[in-house]
Amino acid sequence: MASTLSLLVFPVDMDAAKHFISVSQSLGVNIIGASSVASPNITVDLDHFTHMPYITDPAFTAALKAAVEDYSVTHIYTPHPGVWAHLKYLQTKQPDHYSFKLCDPSPVQAIWDDTVSSYEWAENMALDVFLNTLELDPVSTLKPRLTGGRYISLHKQFFRIPGECDINKLTALAHISRTLPQGDLVEIGSFCGRSAFAIAWLAKQYEIGNLISIDPWSSQKTEDQGQQAEILNRRIGAVDFDKIFLVYISNMLLLDNVGYIREISSEAINQYKQTTQQGILNSSELSPISVSGAISLLHIDGNHRYTHVCQDIEAWAPYVMLGGWILLDDYVWAFGDGPLVMGLW
Repeated sequence: MASTLSLLVFPVDMDAAKHFISVSQSLGVNIIGASSVASPNITVDLDHFTHMPYITDPAFTAALKAAVEDYSVTHIYTPHPGVWAHLKYLQTKQPDHYSFKLCDPSPVQAIWDDTVSSYEWAENMALDVFLNTLELDPVSTLKPRLTGGRYISLHKQFFRIPGECDINKLTALAHISRTLPQGDLVEIGSFCGRSAFAIAWLAKQYEIGNLISIDPWSSQKTEDQGQQAEILNRRIGAVDFDKIFLVYISNMLLLDNVGYIREISSEAINQYKQTTQQGILNSSELSPISVSGAISLLHIDGNHRYTHVCQDIEAWAPYVMLGGWILLDDYVWAFGDGPLVMGLW
């Protein structure tokens, strides 16, 4: 059934319009792009395109009415504050002539809406509810909380990176980082780098050390996660891990305390041992980082099969220092045995 929604996006050549158009197209919405630029740079596919005068041009009102009628426009989306304000004014002045739905919120309000959850999270970080539930090791020294602005910055960047790591893990990482001794930080399974970014960013703030991501980024080296995870297993070959790796690199280049070993965990441990002897890990595209051989934080988020999680712990736990942490991802997992069974064992 064809969509009854007809969306006019104006100006369509603003970068903020691209994501909105992508989501709308996935829902089958008819997209009409409009621009006042003579030769607009349009990087998305449109159902129709029309040229519109600038809103300061006396001919704009007539052109808008014509576009709405010609394309049966039901909704208008604009990422431009001035255009939104003018369209809102026209609707208020002559509601019968402008019956289309002007997408809310306004572009200015949308800027705040994009930040408000980060602001609220930063306020919650002022509470020590999480840490109050822990019995900290006597050797642990609790570092001070970061400023609200720093927490906001972390939250915003964290959720701009693709991944399944959620707000609960970010909260845990932010609190746990205050207890970590100086040493290496190792993450097994990084994918696009969402949790890797958080760990490395926090380590930078507290001068803990450098992060090493362990991930093969390869469908050939990625092993299946068991019979119960067949839904996940059958998609492994369809993932272009080279592209995912480039996404990871683009996110890690925001920092200078990250390196990686592009190998499965059982093989990477040998490279880690060699690297500790040299004291330096060189990773293509990223800055060289120092490696101490003593792990402050071990984040295990690779293959979730019981046997694989056990192997990761057996291989890497001996390098975790006194006062360090071992974090297991997906302790309760819908696709198999995983860390939960291991924890009950």
